[in-house]
This record gives sequence, C-alpha cells and structure tokens, in this order.
Amino acid sequence: MKPRSLALQLSLRLLLAAVLVGVAETLFIVWRYFGLDVFTDAGWTRIVEEVGEHVARPVVPMILVTGIVAILVARRAVRPLGRIAALARQIDWHRGGQRLPEEGLPAEAAELVTAVNTALGRLDRVLAELRHFTADVAHDLRTPLAAMTLDLDGVPEPVHGRLAAQIAAMAGRVEQLLALAQVEAAAVSLDQAVDLVAVARETITRLVPLALESDHLLGLEIEAPQPARGHPGAVAMILQNLIDNAIRHTPAGTPIDVQVGPGPVLTVTDHGPGIPSAIRAALAERFTPGAGQGAGTGLGLSVVARTVAALDGELDIAEGQPAGTVVTVRLQPAS
Repeated sequence: MKPRSLALQLSLRLLLAAVLVGVAETLFIVWRYFGLDVFTDAGWTRIVEEVGEHVARPVVPMILVTGIVAILVARRAVRPLGRIAALARQIDWHRGGQRLPEEGLPAEAAELVTAVNTALGRLDRVLAELRHFTADVAHDLRTPLAAMTLDLDGVPEPVHGRLAAQIAAMAGRVEQLLALAQVEAAAVSLDQAVDLVAVARETITRLVPLALESDHLLGLEIEAPQPARGHPGAVAMILQNLIDNAIRHTPAGTPIDVQVGPGPVLTVTDHGPGIPSAIRAALAERFTPGAGQGAGTGLGLSVVARTVAALDGELDIAEGQPAGTVVTVRLQPAS
C-alpha cells in the first residue's frame, strides 16, 4: 500500500476542522430555534435564513480560504523532508563520511535525521575496519607467497609448473585486494585524468602471453575516446580482470575484443557461449558460477564491480550478438 502524503494529510485535517466549525454553527442554530415548528413554512424558512446568514456566508468562504492556506502551509512544512529524501537517495555506501544536513528542519524531522546520521557513522566505522582488515591480510600474505615461490625450486615438473601457476594467481588476487582496499579507502587520488587508450594498450600488451596460451586473440578498437576521471591503476585493474575472466571462461580459439569509447567507456566482448540471463545479474558477486563452467568467477568481477562503484561509474553485463558476453564500464568524464 502506497503511503499517503503528509502534506495531503495535514491539508485534509485542516479542512475537516473548518467543516466541523460549520456543522457546529448549524447545530447551534437548530438548537436555538428548536421551539419552532419546523414543519411549518415560517419555522423552516426562519432556520434556513439563519443558516444561510450565520453559516453559509462566513463558513463556506472560510473553508475555501482554509483549504488553500492549508495546502500551501503543508507543502512548505514538508518541503525540507523532500530535500532530505533526495539527498538520502544519493548516499553511496562506498564513500564514507556522508551525512544528511540537520539545519533548517523541524524538531521532529531533525531528530530522525540525527538518528540516521548516527547510523551512517556506525556504518562508516564498520566499513573502515573491514577495509583495513582486508588490506592487512593482503599485505601479510605477500611474504609467505614469495617464500612458497622460492620453495618450488626443488619440485619436479609437471607439479612445479602447476603449483607456480596457482601461486602466481593467488599473488595476483592478493595484489588486487590490496589495490581495491586503497581505492575504497581513498588512499590514492581518484580525480586524475586517465587516458583510457593508453591503459587499454598497456593492459592488452601485458595479457597477450596469457591469451596466447589458450589460443585467444585480443583485439583493440578505438572510437571517439574521452579521458576518464579516476586512477590509472584502478582502471587498469578493471580492464585486466575483465579480459582475464573472458580468457578463463570462453573456449580456446575464440577472440576477445576490447573497445575504448565512445566517451569514457570501456567495453570487453567475448565470443563464448554466453551467460544465461538468470545468473547474469549475480555475476558481480564473489564466486558466482559462470555459464557452463565448473569454477566460479572468483574475486574478479566482484573486484571490478566495487572498483567501478568507487569511481562513480556504471557496470553493465549484457548478452552478445549472436552469442557471447558484452561487459561495459562507463566512467565519469575527466573535468
């Protein structure tokens, strides 16, 4: 059930009060002339004249004026609540320190806003502790992973190659977690002008050996690009994860196309079997199973989604034509 407008409720109650005044006046007149025989023409005419004189003439205009004034006063009274609601809808939990203004509000509304700001403060503290914990864990895992890599020297093949690949993948995820914690904690400047073409070329060059191992061909298309607002490392991490997911979750030999533009937009298109619409919306969650794949997406798309959100961007996962998956990242233009 849709909640009723507070302004409408206040207006109706003020109108009801004015109507009740008119009803009370009418009852008083009827009581005053109760002794008259209302069934005679003279008695009924007298009551009608009195009601018209003392009720209809003063009360009806009063009801109209009261209605207009009530609507204007009610709308003015609840206008700050609409402004607060609009600001509340713009709150992004990825960015800490956001509060609702408490100035210029009625006492009742100010008390509610104070409670909401207190809850936002608690949320900020919890998220800050979680990000610090993630950064600490990622930082502490660097040393044992490096030690494990050195310990592989005496391990024979093919076990050596398999373990080295797994450790390298784990080390990459640890670096991503550390970078994500820095982005979300605003430890790096997110207001830089990022050359998306340069980031795309550098990232694709770095991933070409990985793509060739599974016979994937990486392509780059540039169409009216525009610098984006953000951080080069964060944008490179987004693109690297998208390409890496496309390599790992599409059949060998299929191409992977990267497009820069139009505008501050990055698009990665693969030509695999595609993703069922039923699970497409959940792919940004950690370890969501992909289409026809035994393994999940790991932290890759989760890191992408959270990094894009930290950059005030948008992430869209759509079905390719005639098949495959199209992942589009829309960033904010550089100022």
